[in-house]
Amino acid sequence: AFVIENVPQFTQWRLYPVWRQALETLGYQLTEQLLTASRFGVPQRRERLFIVGAIGKKITIPQQASAAEPAFGPSIEWDEGRWRPIADAPIAAKTRMLAARARHGKRCLSQHVTGHPGVGLSEPIRTITTKDQWVVIRDDEYRPLTKREYARAMGFPDSYNIPEHVAELISEVRRL
Repeated sequence: AFVIENVPQFTQWRLYPVWRQALETLGYQLTEQLLTASRFGVPQRRERLFIVGAIGKKITIPQQASAAEPAFGPSIEWDEGRWRPIADAPIAAKTRMLAARARHGKRCLSQHVTGHPGVGLSEPIRTITTKDQWVVIRDDEYRPLTKREYARAMGFPDSYNIPEHVAELISEVRRL
C-alpha cells in the first residue's frame, strides 16, 4: 500500500493518466480525495490531493472532519522574535503589510513576498511553502514567524522536539 500527497494540480500532469494506469495494471486500487488541513484541526488552510493505493482492495479516505477551522492567532508567540518597524520595510513589503493591517486589524498575518491580502488571527494561516514568506504584524511592527509557530501551523504539538540539526537545515534551505 502507499499514500501520496500532492498539490491538486497533480492530476493535470500530462503523464498522470499513464501513471495511474500503470499502478492499476500492477493491481493497485486507487482512491483520490482532496483534503483541507484546517478541516482536520490544523491551523493552516492547505488543500492537498491524497491518493491511496492498495493491492486488491480500495481504501476509504476520511472526509473532512469539521466545518470549523482553527484560528492561527493562538499559535503566535507575541514576546518572541525580532520585531522591526513596518515603516523601515522595503516599499512593496510595507504596502502589503499596511494593506493587510487595514483589512484585518493591527494584529494580523501578511505574506512578505506576494500580493496576498493578509489573514486575520481568527482564521487559519494559508499554505506554508519552503520560502519564509509569512510575517506577524503587531501594531506598527512586524517579524517573521518563529520555527515553533511554523510547526504549530503544520499541526505539530509543542511537545514535539525539532532536532537542532533539522532546525539548522531549515535555516540553510531558507537562505537559498
